[in-house]
Amino acid sequence: MGDNRDESVPFDRSTRLEKPQQLSNDKIYQGLASTRRRRLLYVLREETECTVDHLADILTEWEDANGNPSPDDHKKVRIKLVHSDLPLLADAELIAYDRENELVRAEPLHPLFDAVISRSIDAEAAP
Repeated sequence: MGDNRDESVPFDRSTRLEKPQQLSNDKIYQGLASTRRRRLLYVLREETECTVDHLADILTEWEDANGNPSPDDHKKVRIKLVHSDLPLLADAELIAYDRENELVRAEPLHPLFDAVISRSIDAEAAP
């Protein structure tokens, strides 16, 4: 899928410049199109780096309207993260995703994307 990232070196901070994304990259807009992915990016703004399981826990709780998600709900969210959401966000360079160690780390965001994420989450909380 046109993946040019080197996943053999987890989170090699020396090879990536600390620069935000290009506004013309369509992959970024695909990443931001999903409520779950915007929530994931919001969580990573606060926690910077976490495991896939921890993200699945947080997102499963967030998505469950009753506040009582089942183990099956958690499994479904985790599968979607691993096979769809995390690879898409990593390909858009919105996150760094170490598949082998199942770690996810935030990447620097363009201020406009950061604002979209914040406003999206704030709008969810509004009555």
